[in-house]
Amino acid sequence: MSRVVSATEARIHFGQLMREVVESQEAIIVERGGKPHVVLLSISEYERMRAAQPRDTWREGLEEAIRVGARIKARRGGWP
Repeated sequence: MSRVVSATEARIHFGQLMREVVESQEAIIVERGGKPHVVLLSISEYERMRAAQPRDTWREGLEEAIRVGARIKARRGGWP
């Protein structure tokens, strides 16, 4: 389970919290007003999470369809 600290504690002990996150590879949740607001995590964990995210394949597919449509239209002399 992730450690939880207040925003005030995070501000006062930021350097120490950074070291803890890097050494333990565990995230630290920072709360403000008793509610979670941000998470401190190591760059290696951040990069791992980013790499695991699915890409916008639908957008890539749409862009490819537009390119193919433009090529077809060009071959037909401007007719779709």
